[in-house]
Amino acid sequence: MSFKKDDTLQPGDMVIVSGLRARVKQLMSYFGEEVDPPRELELIEEYRHLIVNNQRLINHTLKTIKQETQMPIRRGVYLTEVKRAGEVLAIDPQLILKKAMKLKSQAPPKI
Repeated sequence: MSFKKDDTLQPGDMVIVSGLRARVKQLMSYFGEEVDPPRELELIEEYRHLIVNNQRLINHTLKTIKQETQMPIRRGVYLTEVKRAGEVLAIDPQLILKKAMKLKSQAPPKI
């Protein structure tokens, strides 16, 4: 299905939103109740585990890294976990990445 600039959503239309669960829940009050996706919908995403060792990332905040990363590269990539010495840390824009931190991300396979 293709859309034109002046198309509008109608009652009963289904909108598929992908992202972090907490953010998606915030949109429910805007779009309406959550429903099961159609059986033919296939959404494939991967979790990737990374260890911080790139000097361009070390000692920078998540906010800075996000601001300096081009949108096409980060679109659809969600940081889901940060660990330091085995301890799970809160994902906060002011979190400073240190060498050997472990990151877990969720992204489509093509990224």
